[in-house]
Amino acid sequence: MSSQGSCCVLEEDNCQSHFQPGKPAFVQLGNLALGTSAEDVKTVFQDYGQLLHVFLPVGDLQTINRAILVFGSQSDAIKVVQSLNNSLADDFILSVRLMDEQETKPLALLTRMT
Repeated sequence: MSSQGSCCVLEEDNCQSHFQPGKPAFVQLGNLALGTSAEDVKTVFQDYGQLLHVFLPVGDLQTINRAILVFGSQSDAIKVVQSLNNSLADDFILSVRLMDEQETKPLALLTRMT
């Protein structure tokens, strides 16, 4: 099992802290090129499955280098982590990892509002 902190970077055996059938799966995307927009992220990541939401922290696009993606299924989220973690985009090595339940609880209301 690979882990980064308390969260799995890549799990093929569906770690219990991530596997929630019927619930959206959250992916944290880091080390984006400055100026990357939510639309830029959607354009690339929608090809990996049902992308429900892209959240960028509020602020100036010139200071934001991370995003949270919400996929419709666990399998789509795992597919994007397997495919794009440590890949090169705009001369930056992306960090793509599944978020655990503790990290995503504060985001539950946000996903229902959008």
